Amino acid sequence: MIEIEKKYLVRSIPDLSVVQFVQIEQSYLCISDEREVRLRKQCDKCFITVKSGGILERGEWESEISKESYESLFPSSIGSVIKDRYRINLPGGGIAELDIYRGNLEGPDHLTVEVEFSCKEEAIVFEKPNWFGKDITDDARYKNKNLAMNGWP
Repeated sequence: MIEIEKKYLVRSIPDLSVVQFVQIEQSYLCISDEREVRLRKQCDKCFITVKSGGILERGEWESEISKESYESLFPSSIGSVIKDRYRINLPGGGIAELDIYRGNLEGPDHLTVEVEFSCKEEAIVFEKPNWFGKDITDDARYKNKNLAMNGWP
């Protein structure tokens, strides 16, 4: 599968009173410029994900794994990201995934928002809502794998 995604800093937090969130814990088994292998626990489900290198567009393969598999792989992982993810409907369609980081990445301005698209053209013409801040799609420092290893830029 191809993932087409843009990522932004957050200028202001929208109303979250009617939006559900899920806490995500993730770490990495392999990190390079060409590929990352990620472990993720979200609610009562666990996943292993392989992503290719790239900026706006990259390959992504994900599979659900058992909690036992997750727990056996986790000690071999590096870096860690814990975040609360809020899924927010955007005007005109689409979903914004607002991430509020926890643990060692927690901070008042440590918020990002991602939007996935079905094609590159959609991403190129996307008009961000006012609560979105700076576009950081091209800034590798804000990739979750780099936040996990290096902390907040």
